[in-house]
Amino acid sequence: MQQVISERTALEMYEEMLDDCEGPVELCGMTYSASHVLREVDPVAFRCGFNDYVDSLTEDGIFVEGLTDSEMEPEDDGQPDEAQEWESFDPDC
Repeated sequence: MQQVISERTALEMYEEMLDDCEGPVELCGMTYSASHVLREVDPVAFRCGFNDYVDSLTEDGIFVEGLTDSEMEPEDDGQPDEAQEWESFDPDC
């Protein structure tokens, strides 16, 4: 069964996964969550990891609104898809 979740929900799931996998980070006697440290220290790595995480959710039938396309059947708009258009293409015409 397919499920569509918000980006916010996916972000919370990603942060929870990071925190569960990596555990707390101690820095100068202070303790922080792994997700907080990664987000603040290397936001590019945080976002890349989030994008990879979102992609992995699709394998479980979980789609993120606005970020991934669900595999639900698209509505037929009466127009041929690109594969159909190229199938009848004759380069010699």
